[in-house]
Amino acid sequence: MIIESIERKLKRTVPGLIDDLRERSNAVTDKRRFIEYAVRRAASHAASESDLVVRTKTQPADVRAILAKLTQEGLVSSLPNGWFIHRETTRELSQCVADTVCAVSS
Repeated sequence: MIIESIERKLKRTVPGLIDDLRERSNAVTDKRRFIEYAVRRAASHAASESDLVVRTKTQPADVRAILAKLTQEGLVSSLPNGWFIHRETTRELSQCVADTVCAVSS
């Protein structure tokens, strides 16, 4: 089964690859889950609505409606200029900043 088309070959030595592929294969069968997955795994840590339309091959109105629900549920936060970030990504980036500040101040 083709899970998702991508631009490059995956390297099987990448840590967490198998877990990510399992998560992706479970998400791809449901538009809402796949859009949430795509926001969560965005290469730049955030995804624009147009990025999500292309990646998930979903109509813009459907992406917009799903993002509104995900935002309302607190799973995704809206950023300026139509970008979205997943709450887990926000948590991880916040922790990274805190760790860096602590390391610098020690």
